[in-house]
Amino acid sequence: MIGHGSLWGLRAALQATAVRLPDGTHFMKFPWYLRPGNGAVPLITGRRVDGPGILRYDANIATGTLRVFVTSTLDFSRLGCWQVRGRYRGSTLTFQLRVRPNPLTG
Repeated sequence: MIGHGSLWGLRAALQATAVRLPDGTHFMKFPWYLRPGNGAVPLITGRRVDGPGILRYDANIATGTLRVFVTSTLDFSRLGCWQVRGRYRGSTLTFQLRVRPNPLTG
């Protein structure tokens, strides 16, 4: 796990490859773990570190047996190095990841 305070994520999710969509963008799923969960989702922003690009996201609340978490789809306009930041209840989780193609989807 990575994070602190009210916002956490799975380190292993940062190693995932991206799936190419028909419009040329690439998406990855990323789980955000919230403490305590109150029905809100984190505000997610991002920027490409090695050139121009746009990040879009979708986030939805899910519940497991032990905790509340948010499933998110991070939609990157281009492959490359990205910095992603989530903010929730006074906590911030920032990480960098290399968005690389999934060998099965291009």
